[in-house]
Order: sequence, then structure tokens, then C-alpha cells
Amino acid sequence: LVSKVFPVFIGDEIDASMDMGRAQQTAEALDNLRDRLKQIILISHKDIEIGDHQYAMIDGGSILVCSSGTST
Repeated sequence: LVSKVFPVFIGDEIDASMDMGRAQQTAEALDNLRDRLKQIILISHKDIEIGDHQYAMIDGGSILVCSSGTST
């Protein structure tokens, strides 16, 4: 984490070798960092829900789903 310079976390397939339960727990742990980070960007092949956040599902370059939720 680069605090106060560019408070963002980018995780690319950090849950690739995790089962769904562990992937969900990891996403929730990252969600707990919301007060320290302005953005959390996760790239995953798993369908994980984390509260009321914006997300997009992309397949083959096409956007399948784009949420309208907001994070606080």
C-alpha cells in the first residue's frame, strides 16, 4: 500500500487458487480497508459480492453487467 500518495489496491487474480469461501473472505478483508484506500480494483474470474460497490463483468471484451452501486 502506498499510503497518502496514491491510495489504491490492484489485485489481479489474487484469488485464482482459492476456493469460493476463501475468495469471499479475502474480498471482505480488502473491503475492510475502505477507510485507508480510495479504490480497490480486483480482477477475478470468480463472481464475488462485496456490499454496495461498482463492478463490471466483462467477457471477450464485451461488458455483460455493470453495476450502479456506490461505495462509501
